[in-house]
Formats: sequence, C-alpha cells, structure tokens
Amino acid sequence: MRKNNVLLAAAITATLIGSMSASYAEVANYPPCSTVVAASIPCNALFTGNTDIIGASIAGIVPIPQLSQGVVYGTHLFGGSLGDNVQLPSGTDNYAVVLLTIEGTPSKRLQIRATLDGAQFVVGNGVTPNEAAPPFLRFKGTGTNPLTGPQSDLNASCTSSKTQCQWQFGDDTTTKLTNKDEFYIIYKLTKAKAKLETAGGQVTMKVDLGVVGNSEIMGTKTITVASSQEPFKVFFEETGNPYIKIAVATESKGFVTQKPTASLPDEELPSASDAVFGYMSIVKEEGVKIDDGYTDWTLGETSVPTSLVDDTIKTTLTIDEEGQFAASQTGSNGSVYLWTNNMTDQIKAESVQETTAVWELNDSELKTLVGECALRAKTTKCIPIVIKADGTNIINVPSEGGPKAVFNLSYKKPESKDEILFPGADDPEQRLSRYRQDGISCWVYNVPSSNAIDQLNLRIINDSTIVPPGDDCVKGTLYDMTGIQVGTAALGCPGPNATLYLTSDDIIDKMGPLTSGRGTMLITSTLAKMEVLAMLRLKSPPCFNNVPGGCSVPNTNPLTNLSTGAHGVSCFN
Repeated sequence: MRKNNVLLAAAITATLIGSMSASYAEVANYPPCSTVVAASIPCNALFTGNTDIIGASIAGIVPIPQLSQGVVYGTHLFGGSLGDNVQLPSGTDNYAVVLLTIEGTPSKRLQIRATLDGAQFVVGNGVTPNEAAPPFLRFKGTGTNPLTGPQSDLNASCTSSKTQCQWQFGDDTTTKLTNKDEFYIIYKLTKAKAKLETAGGQVTMKVDLGVVGNSEIMGTKTITVASSQEPFKVFFEETGNPYIKIAVATESKGFVTQKPTASLPDEELPSASDAVFGYMSIVKEEGVKIDDGYTDWTLGETSVPTSLVDDTIKTTLTIDEEGQFAASQTGSNGSVYLWTNNMTDQIKAESVQETTAVWELNDSELKTLVGECALRAKTTKCIPIVIKADGTNIINVPSEGGPKAVFNLSYKKPESKDEILFPGADDPEQRLSRYRQDGISCWVYNVPSSNAIDQLNLRIINDSTIVPPGDDCVKGTLYDMTGIQVGTAALGCPGPNATLYLTSDDIIDKMGPLTSGRGTMLITSTLAKMEVLAMLRLKSPPCFNNVPGGCSVPNTNPLTNLSTGAHGVSCFN
C-alpha cells in the first residue's frame, strides 16, 4: 500500500507537464508538444471538440507551447465593464485540459482536488461536456494502450465559490486504475478580470492527489493555466534628421534638404512637396491568443465564429497639437499619409486641418500596417508618416515642439477594453518632428555697450523678392564679451529688397543690458537671401559723454564698415 502511495506522489510531480504547467526538469524526458503523435500525448492541450479527446479525434488536441505561462490571452479581453464574464476558452465545444498520468497500480479510492487562484471554474449542470456542464475528470484506461480501453467522465463536486472542485475514483470496474493510465481535467475559466486585465497576470491551478478518507496529500503541483499579455504595441518616433526644412525660396510652400548625405534613409530625402516627419511602428506580440484559446490574435476583427470578444473594433490614429498641415488640409491637393508596402502605397488621413490629422483605419489597413514591419525587416521606424504640401498654401510653423501622435483601438463589445491607447497614460510622450524654415545666419562680432564711445549701426537687407510669413523673420541673440547670452528677440522682417535699420541702443533695448565691454550677436533669419552690414560711428558731443536726453546736434561722424575683410565670412546657411 505504501509503495503505491509513493509512486502516485512521484507521478503527479513528474508527469503533470506541458503547456499549463511550470517548466521543470522532467519536461526534457518527453517529446515537445510540436512532435505530439497519436500514439503518445505527453503534454497538456487545449480540448477543441466535444468528442473523444483522443483516438479518432486526435486533431482536436491543440498543444500549447508556453510551458510556464499556460494559454496567453490578450489583456484587452477583460478590460470592459463585463470583462469578468468572459469564459476561457470561448465556444460551446472548447475546453481547457490538464493531463495527469498514474504511475503504478493503486488499490485505494483516490481523490483529485483542483484549486484555482485568480479565476473560477464555470460550473453548471450536465452529464456530458457542454458549455453548461461542470468541470469533468475524463479517465482513459489501460496503461498498455492509453488510446483505448474504458472511459468515464466524472462530474466534479465544487465549492460555492467555484474556485475548487474535486473528483473521487478508482474502486469500480470503469475507473479501476492501472499503470500509466491518463486523466484529463476538462474545464472552463471565468471571473479572471482582476488577474488578466493587466499584462503579466496569471491564473494558477493547484492540483492535489490523495486517498479518500486520509487527510495526507500524496502529491501536489501548482500549474499556470492562463496568463495575459498586451497583444500589440505601437511606437512613434521623430526622424532625427535636422536637414529637412521648409523652403522659403518657394514662399514656404515646399521642402528642401539642405545637406543630403548618404547616411539618410531613402524616405528622408524629400521631394519639393513631400517630407517624412515621423514614424509609426506596430509590433505584434507572438503567442497571444484570442478568447477561444488557440487562435493567434491579429490586429483587426476576427472571423473566428467562437470568438465572443475579439470582434467589432474601431481604430483611430490622431496627430495633433503642433501639426504642420496648413498646406495639406482636406479638400486641397495636399495630404498627410502613412507610406506603406515598402513605400509604394499610401494610407491617407481622412480628416486634415491646420494642426490635426485623423485616420479611421479599417481592417484591411490595420493588417497592412502590422505586416509593414515584417516586410521591411524592422522593429522601429517601420511606417513613414508624410506631409504632402499642395504647393499653393504656406506650410505653417508652430511655435512649440513637434506634433503628438496617439493610436486608439476600441473594442465595441462590453467585455473588452473600450480604449487601448498608445502611448499609454504611463508612457513618455512621443512627439514627431517639427520642420523650421531654411534661411541664413550671420554673426556680428562688435556690439558696443551703452557706455562705449562708439555706436553700432546695423543694416539687414532682404536681397530677394520673397518675404516669409509673419513679422519676425529676423531674430537676434546677444552675447556679452565672455560669451554668456544676454537675451534674444525678434528684430523685424524687411520687405522685398528692403532694409531693416538698427543701432546698438535698439539691440540693447530689445535684448537686455550690455553695460560694459563689447558683445557679439547671432542673427538668424528665414530670408532666402540676406546681407548684413555692420558699421560703427563715434558718438558726437554731447552724446560722447552719454548725456541724458540725447544729442543736441546731429552726429556727423563717419561710418566705418566692419562687414568686409575685418573678420572673414560671417554669414552661413
């Protein structure tokens, strides 16, 4: 008798294996689930048909390879108001299965007790497995050929909490045990929302084996029967390319790459009208199942009839706040689009306003986007997001950072999550690129302080017929003689072939005090062509002594041009 008990204890430890058990050393002694054949089924499986579990219906056994995770379900299945009502696996004829094997030939009446942590058993009234039936223990007789022999489905006795069920067997002609006999706990789960709506959550089953009437547990094993994972992730990235700019030479109605290099991706060499301003990547997690427990999850509605939750979805991609779409709005010849099929096709935003673009993505488009990363063999920067200017309207330049992108997938079923947002509430904000206008920058290397004996006279010339939008196309940044920034300010915007006049006093008034020594100033502009003339003039009495109230006579001292030959080239693109 003691010998039988020891063998049974060892059996439940060593042979409760496969997809719904924790990984342990004995697994290596059995063929992997992928090599399961009709003659031997040494792994747990998902029961997918209301017929004989083995034998002629061997195709109904679906091995689950994640030994330490059980069946991995998507977190979205449980996020809705009715998420606790989801049954796993879904479908009238679908059940989850745990396999046990007996070592030896016990002569006592045995008891198996299964206890769930994180879920409840679906318990009903029935005499054969069906959706309303309680969990069953299915016995497969003789060890000499486990695919034949007597069979019996044993009803469970379950607690009122439905977290624990037990079966007794082993002393009648139909359930008399022999060596290598197999048992299957056939069941469904529900009330798993609290554990599985968050990625990494697990539902475990603790299985105890003992003798009826004896409180001693001969063998026990805790198995992970279900876990959860986000089925996909969406990432947004800026281009990181400083060379794409809005071309002021075309009145800010197109783009230019000022310094194209061989290291730039092909899509980041824009045409006059099109420029990539960011990327979207959709990464599908492998091994995540829909609610039937064996069909791989895909982005988009599923056609699997047994799926009760993975169906009827709405997907929206929104780029807003700081979008540069004034020349790409709905109704114009411009657009904002996702560049797909290895940059040969476009998915255009349905609605485009000056700073906002919105896509309502259908199933076909979603599947295209998911496949794009695989097509390009990338996990980042998969799908270029492109601005197409219409060539008529001016491309706007918002004052802040780049636009914000949000991907929102909603399942309409009350069981499932209403909004799956990327980036999520706890994720860092993901901004796309913002393009500035191109133009010219110039240094002025001698800006006298207010106490100096001379004064700067500055002339900024728009040497073209083009005037960028706005009244601040020329800006200045003043530094003191030690290189510390004093201030920055808009200096104005000269008209076509016009000149902007400033003195050092004007500059100091706009940017802050420069009370001693001499400063320098960086002038930046979005002008297509610009010249800067920096000239000095000695102050005339009484200005020489900086008398309050200004000069009583005009300053007739000559101007000295410092712009040519004194310090080399000071302007650059």
